[in-house]
Amino acid sequence: MLKRLLISCAGALIATNAQAATLDFSSFGLGSTILEQPTLELRNATLAVTAPGDGFSVFNFDDPSGSIIFSGFCFINVAPNSCAADGTITFIRPVNTLSFFAIGAQPDDFLSVAALDEDGVEIGRIDVTEDITYSFGSLGGIAALVFDDSSPVNNGFGYGNFDFTFDEVPLPGAIPLMATGLAALGATYRRRKRG
Repeated sequence: MLKRLLISCAGALIATNAQAATLDFSSFGLGSTILEQPTLELRNATLAVTAPGDGFSVFNFDDPSGSIIFSGFCFINVAPNSCAADGTITFIRPVNTLSFFAIGAQPDDFLSVAALDEDGVEIGRIDVTEDITYSFGSLGGIAALVFDDSSPVNNGFGYGNFDFTFDEVPLPGAIPLMATGLAALGATYRRRKRG
């Protein structure tokens, strides 16, 4: 009985590894979908446009075999129908090692993406000017990304293939204390059993 309890506690302590994740737009189907709404709820993040009246264009592109090779979105100015709007991605909990692909760059396009921690403090920034994968490297604790697009009105960027890991789930302070207490009880029980 005590042995099973100790194994369960050890399993709880080990089960706090980082979890790989992505922003998943596959439920919108292939092609492009325009959403004239201020927020977009995903499984692990919320997207929000900055200006009233803006929205999202969500897109999924596949290869000849039917596998999705690019899944993403852009913050869209609905009136001129361009991907040059500003917006924010807020994750359900802080993420690490975040990367994403920017697509649709034109010669005059410029975008700044700021990474914020849980207190809203900027902890990193990337300037986006071409169609490549951008990475915040080993930066951890990213709670939100703020997209500030300074591209001409009819240009702008799309973003996709987001990859990241979630921060490890923090251990409640009582778990290590409980494990130590159980170990002490187990040692006492063994001594009494032998003696």
